Amino acid sequence: MNTIPLNPFRYGKPVPPAKMVGRSEPIRTLISNIHQMATTLVTGLPHIGKSSLLAYISDARIRDEKLGEFDRQLHWQDFDCHLLPSEFDRKAFWERLFAQLEADPRAEQLKPQIQRVRATQFDSFELHTFFRRCAYLPLGVVLVVDEFETLVSHPGFKDIWFFRTLRSLVSNTDGLMMIAASRLRMAKLHERIREQLDGSPVFNTQGEVCLKPLEDKEVNELLDQSLAGCDVVFDDNMRDLVVRLGGRHPYLVQVSASAVFDAHLKAASAEEKGEVATRLFRDRSDGFFSDLWRYLAPEAQLALVILALAEVKGHVQGRDYDTGDLAHLDWYSPELNKLADLGLVDGEQDSRWHGDAGDFVLWHGQRWRFSAAGMIDWLLNNPIATARKKDTFDQWLQRNQFEGLVTHEEKEQFKSLLKVVPEAVWRDTGTFLGGFAKGWLGSLARRAGM
Repeated sequence: MNTIPLNPFRYGKPVPPAKMVGRSEPIRTLISNIHQMATTLVTGLPHIGKSSLLAYISDARIRDEKLGEFDRQLHWQDFDCHLLPSEFDRKAFWERLFAQLEADPRAEQLKPQIQRVRATQFDSFELHTFFRRCAYLPLGVVLVVDEFETLVSHPGFKDIWFFRTLRSLVSNTDGLMMIAASRLRMAKLHERIREQLDGSPVFNTQGEVCLKPLEDKEVNELLDQSLAGCDVVFDDNMRDLVVRLGGRHPYLVQVSASAVFDAHLKAASAEEKGEVATRLFRDRSDGFFSDLWRYLAPEAQLALVILALAEVKGHVQGRDYDTGDLAHLDWYSPELNKLADLGLVDGEQDSRWHGDAGDFVLWHGQRWRFSAAGMIDWLLNNPIATARKKDTFDQWLQRNQFEGLVTHEEKEQFKSLLKVVPEAVWRDTGTFLGGFAKGWLGSLARRAGM
């Protein structure tokens, strides 16, 4: 009986601990901090793998392997802030923690102290005394908190003293530590707290682990691991297409690999496979790019818009496009460097740079391009398209909070960039990405002598 191979690439759910790829440095940092009962904030782009890392480090088999006997002194709890009902508050938070701790047989001798803390309605001084007692036993509480930033804006946690108490407990008792995941970097999290709770930084003494995109060898490891036991093999051309479509963001790698996998089964020629893969990638990545766009600050958004338009112009003209034409834009270089640090754009000094990928964007003598070509397609057909369809250009700048970032002269340059985008791109969603795939596959074929 003929069976169709099942697509092995997984996106949209946390990666099972046994399938974790890369992340050796963050894991080493977390293990070291756990031994010291030191709280850690895990940050990074949407869907970069924060929840997967939390699931990995809290898995019983992984803990046994990495922590050994020390794990016998720890009580672990998971806390997903997405699940919090609107009526959940500070008291419910502590009650949940103590109820789970009370059910642990190792906490039997702590039950009188637990009742005392409850009787005081979780007074901060009593909490401090309790967790010092935990450290003395020793039985340290490890609280694994996902989506921590949502706690800051939750209606039940409008009191800054909750966060200050939490900071004091994880900093000064050795009986409570937290491994928290947040889309917001620590500095941005502090800004959010100041804006919404009118308080000073509460976790500035804690460590931060910022997750980055995968390295080339890790992308190949992910592909090899997923394809193991499958009759489909990804050759170099298919692997290059996976990376050029989705970059090295682990979620996008899975999306682009799933698209290339299905295209391999559906199409015959390399050109057809490229067309099918890019169409599938566009459909499957739309929600991710929408989420990512909301996450980015206006300066980062505008920097990506400029780069997208300039890269398209370079493809249209068949040469590198020099964005020096856009006047000085003093803020642009720092934003490009920040985006490169996030893995959204590649500079030619980056170890991930591929010099044969086509036409680039020049800025102050250095070449840049999008890590994921699929994001150019999304930008063209979403935020950029509204500049042509719905608003005047000035209205578009104002609505996207870009107005104060550019001069009148630079606005005129942006308008000229918009005009160079072929009409076919605006008429047919995905035209650019499809055309890119043909050119990319063609260049790969020529390079391979096909």
